[in-house]
Amino acid sequence: MNDTNANFGESDESFEEGIAPVSTAHVSFEIRTKFLPWHKPRKQWVRANQWADSIGRLVDNLSLKQAGRSLRYLSLPGPDLLDVRSIQPICEAKGVALQFLGLNSGDDDDAEVGLEAALLSRVRSLPFIDPASEVVKDRFEQLAVNKSVAYSRVITAQRSFDVVNLDLCGSFAEGPSGVKGGNIVNALFALLHHQANHRQDDWLFFITTRSNQDMVDEQTMVKLVDAVNRIMAERPELKSAIAGSGIVAAEELTDGAIDISKLSPQSFSNSFALGLSHWVIHSLLKAERAWKADMLPHFEYHVLLKDKACDMLSLGFYCKRIPVPRSDEIGLARVDDNIPAPLLDEINLRLKLRVPDRISKRTDLDCKLHLDPQLYDECLQQSAKLLASSNYDEHKYREWAEEQRAEIVAYMTNVGIV
Repeated sequence: MNDTNANFGESDESFEEGIAPVSTAHVSFEIRTKFLPWHKPRKQWVRANQWADSIGRLVDNLSLKQAGRSLRYLSLPGPDLLDVRSIQPICEAKGVALQFLGLNSGDDDDAEVGLEAALLSRVRSLPFIDPASEVVKDRFEQLAVNKSVAYSRVITAQRSFDVVNLDLCGSFAEGPSGVKGGNIVNALFALLHHQANHRQDDWLFFITTRSNQDMVDEQTMVKLVDAVNRIMAERPELKSAIAGSGIVAAEELTDGAIDISKLSPQSFSNSFALGLSHWVIHSLLKAERAWKADMLPHFEYHVLLKDKACDMLSLGFYCKRIPVPRSDEIGLARVDDNIPAPLLDEINLRLKLRVPDRISKRTDLDCKLHLDPQLYDECLQQSAKLLASSNYDEHKYREWAEEQRAEIVAYMTNVGIV
């Protein structure tokens, strides 16, 4: 992903020391043979090439090794902590500790609790894992509830993160929006504003979300698309960019606006990506402290094998603080920072013009790995090694992965993708 380099800006410094734990409790448990959708090799491509590569660049941009502080990372890691295990080697190679905070709703079954504790202990014993790393039992949605464990560990504690990674199994918009309480939309909005108000350094935001019509709340989709249509009406440049990108066909527009009732499954997914990306950009740009959220290359893959459309999106944004000039209206202090007043409307347009370009150049990872067998094999090897470290049966995994590969190839051939 060399084209992401231009999105990575100048670094700031922040200090926090940490030393990785050197011992762990050893707990015996059975070798596991039940595999899940996120165990497929394509997900390992995301971990290694979207997340870890971008995080490695951020580590350099923030000069974390020189600053002597850990990389602070917030995610929904699941009991296996596969994302943490994938990022740890990057941090180790750069001599920077990884301090992670995981939010897991988890299972109250004693055996599962023991398994999760053992897996966490193993990860905490890896080199360059900060001893302050932890996983707390709470759902991400509870960040919107001020008496929750998640709220106290993030919002009340005034913690900020160099990387926020929301790897959702479902959709960002699977429930109704505009309602009070603990839901994904409210939690993410609170987290974005918390990040904006509690840090100076650049940071990364990743979100993985389902995008098919059955998984997206109808009224939430209407709000997202209405917002895009308003922007297109106000800014002809954006309207031309979207119309020229091919992410929505001309016949799917009514009076120049996106018409949800006319969208094909692929155009529905594209429009959802467009609306969600604009919402993230707008939320950070309009925060009390304004930030630029620059969209990174866009990746997707297939969950429901029904048509040509991908229905799982893997999005990323590089977030950078917008500097504002200091002034002393009384005239006592001399201010020589020479920072011009930010042109927020122009910044907003530039960020949003990038979105349709990223979506139009999206990568179908199932197709990419099928067309490059060597790359697929590399991802398979990495994934098998990663799962073996979490007590999965490697031989059984390879058999399962090949079965899944045969299924996806048959599907792509049948619908004419390959």
